[in-house]
Amino acid sequence: MHNSWKNLRRKKDEKDWFDETSIERWILRAHKNGVDVPKEVAVQWLYSFIDDDEVLKEYLDIDLTSITFKLETWNIESIMHIKPGAYGEKGRYLPVMRDLKQIGGKIEKSSYGHISSVVDSWLNHGTWRVPPIVLDSKYFLGYKTPYHLVEGYTRLAWFHYYANNPDNLSGIKLCKHHLIWLMTLKG
Repeated sequence: MHNSWKNLRRKKDEKDWFDETSIERWILRAHKNGVDVPKEVAVQWLYSFIDDDEVLKEYLDIDLTSITFKLETWNIESIMHIKPGAYGEKGRYLPVMRDLKQIGGKIEKSSYGHISSVVDSWLNHGTWRVPPIVLDSKYFLGYKTPYHLVEGYTRLAWFHYYANNPDNLSGIKLCKHHLIWLMTLKG
């Protein structure tokens, strides 16, 4: 495991997910350790899963001080090249795809159907509410190419389903452009 991961394991005063100051303390410590992580990336991935064995197993060789996250706008064709990583493919991505097929893509009947902001984003905007995190594989060895999904397995499954099933029961039509967080090397 690269030291940058060890240095960012959450401390006792950083473990409360519902305490904004807990998250802010962790982000400040990350920045002091040379890890420039945007809050939106921290909340959905690094802060949330820094202590998760499966995440560590998949990414532990990456020097977090050498990476940067760029918020980018991608078209549908580019997003179709994103491949789910080993960590979440079997446990999240594939089950969501199976569920969507069973319910004809009716997002309101999915396991997230009770979260109105998620449903609203897909129904009214044709995109995800929170941009997923994607690793540019040309900078990192051993990851799916050309783009490896780091976080956002359910979102990517929905995207792939709606891109391949434009006549879904929810009537979801993907918008032409979508935000993603692209993880690359600094410089």
